[in-house]
Amino acid sequence: MNTLRDFSLPGDLVSRLLASMEEATARVLSSDSIETQFEYLEITVLAPAGQTSKGHIWSFFRVERAATDPLNDRTKGHCVEYYLYLDKKTGQ
Repeated sequence: MNTLRDFSLPGDLVSRLLASMEEATARVLSSDSIETQFEYLEITVLAPAGQTSKGHIWSFFRVERAATDPLNDRTKGHCVEYYLYLDKKTGQ
């Protein structure tokens, strides 16, 4: 939460991001959904630099993938990436 606050994103976007992160984390770490235990979970948020909303609304999509440590092929992880973008203008 503190990291996202530094980006001055709209409160509703931060709330939706956090809810999505919590859902993804709970699902990935649940013993029912994985065959082998992950050793790490990586969450990345990517956004365009220097963008202001100017009447547009922020949105995001999530990409999930399995990952391995490049230094140790036996280390298994899961990556959750969030891509933020400006959507259509408000009111259109």
